[in-house]
Amino acid sequence: MTPVRAAAPGTIEKLFQSRLGGTTIYERSLGRGWTYYYAHLAGYAPGLHEGQLVTAGQVIGYVGDTGDAAPGNYHLHFGMTRTTTAQRWYQGSDVNPFPYLRSSES
Repeated sequence: MTPVRAAAPGTIEKLFQSRLGGTTIYERSLGRGWTYYYAHLAGYAPGLHEGQLVTAGQVIGYVGDTGDAAPGNYHLHFGMTRTTTAQRWYQGSDVNPFPYLRSSES
């Protein structure tokens, strides 16, 4: 039940259950140029809903082992997708988040 925090300010675009990702959150950046993907969650933060505005660092869920994660393999699958304003939560181009996360350390 380690908290998962929003990587950036944005809007909760989609709360989704899938075979691979399990309990997932798709968050869209305020400018709609990015979609942030959080998967294998144990659950959502109380009251979290689609269309909700969130702030960077706000608790949105909890680390889990849902989807195709082996039981007891608790982890967060985090992804970033570059999108256009016209694209949906499942569209866009995948981007390696590591350089962005690393640059936020400085």
